Amino acid sequence: MKTLLLIGAALSLTLSAYAGEGKKVTLDGEGVCAHCTLKSGDSCANVLQVKNDEGKLVNYILAGKAIEGKSYCKTTALSVTGTVSEKDGQMILKATSLEIKKDKEG
Repeated sequence: MKTLLLIGAALSLTLSAYAGEGKKVTLDGEGVCAHCTLKSGDSCANVLQVKNDEGKLVNYILAGKAIEGKSYCKTTALSVTGTVSEKDGQMILKATSLEIKKDKEG
């Protein structure tokens, strides 16, 4: 019985980290640049940082038409709606809509 409970708890944590993979979700977080802010990659790329239920930051690479032509080299509070998937160990959020909440800097 304890094993079953542990498996259930581990599964629920895994599923919450994926924020509903394949389902339409709305996530609120900070829009940042993978290159400028996170010091990752060779060029700028938009990332949404979201705190999960445990308070750990989860990074979602932003893709989709709603994000095209936008750059978040300055940290920006965002609300993004789209679908989540995983590719090569990275979370991808294909945005269908995006709302800027406020600029945090400047």
